[in-house]
Formats: sequence, structure tokens, C-alpha cells
Amino acid sequence: MRTALANGYEPGEHCLGAACAISGEMLRRMAALGCLDDPLLWRRTLCPDDVMMGIYTRAVGLRSISLTADGEPFGLKYIGLADTPVRLLQRGFSLIHSVKNDPLVPEATIRRFYRARRIERRAPANAPSAQQP
Repeated sequence: MRTALANGYEPGEHCLGAACAISGEMLRRMAALGCLDDPLLWRRTLCPDDVMMGIYTRAVGLRSISLTADGEPFGLKYIGLADTPVRLLQRGFSLIHSVKNDPLVPEATIRRFYRARRIERRAPANAPSAQQP
């Protein structure tokens, strides 16, 4: 924590949990600092993983970036979906969270939508679409 603070960490700085990407460089730096030596180090703390990753990011001298704009991979927001399922696809997102707790679209509906999308993508070009009746 002292190293993270010395490198500019601001308490509460964190990634959007449940969908994040960690660079190989970050892992190499964490290993060099001994951050990976005890895999159970954070197990009994009240620090959530997204905050812990923010601490480690600064501790190894890196910074977090968002990648949540249109055309970038992460379709995320704190609670619920960042948009409707159809609009998330149109906006080019590939990593979507959260299917739970969206105030407008029930989880079962969201899961059905993405399940049908996966089936469509796997089907041969001449096969009928999962969207067809």
C-alpha cells in the first residue's frame, strides 16, 4: 500500500470489477515485487478485488485505463447493463457486465439474448438463424 500511495494511488481508485484485463507487464512487475508469493494474502481482508487491483496497478508503477467507450471492449457500468443488449452489440462491446440487477431488463432476458447470439455465431452460413421463427 505504501508503494502504491508513493506511486500516486488515490484511496478508492479501482477497476470496474468482474471484467478487467491485466497486462503481462503488470504480472511480471507484481512477481518481481513478491506480490504473487502468497496467493491467500488478501483472502481475509475486506478489500474487494477491483480495489486490490487498483492498489497493485499503482504499486507496480502502472495506471488503469477505462476502455469503456463505444468500439472498445468493455460494456460496463456499476449497476446493471451499460445499455440494452442490442445497443451493446451495435456499440461494439465484447465484454459485457452485469447481467444481474439491471433495472430495465431481467437477467433471464439478457441471458437468452446472448445465448441466441452465441448460437447464431456458431451456426454455418447456410443454416437458419436462431432469430427466425
